[in-house]
Amino acid sequence: MMNERRRVHRFLFEAPVELTKAESLASIMSVTGDIGVFGCFVKTALSFPKGSKVKLRITQQGRTFSATGEVLYVVINEGMGIAYGELAAKDYALLQEWLAEQNTEPVLLRR
Repeated sequence: MMNERRRVHRFLFEAPVELTKAESLASIMSVTGDIGVFGCFVKTALSFPKGSKVKLRITQQGRTFSATGEVLYVVINEGMGIAYGELAAKDYALLQEWLAEQNTEPVLLRR
């Protein structure tokens, strides 16, 4: 197993997520496993290939975060790591709210 090195910590965060592959419009409905300022992990047995451009929508308690992103890595039968692209100001603000609401220690991830 390889140790990941991240720019910032991610926090456990489970919320419904819809991922849509940009070129084919194929979509996956799933749940996030963790979230951070630059990306998230999506739990799913079926993943898009590494490098795929995606649109994602994460919804929690009536609030929706939308972003474009890219699949950075795939863990077979577990899910995929998504790096966010450019974020709209309202989506960045919501992401910051969610991160501020996390009252737990950051997750040390090993994938």
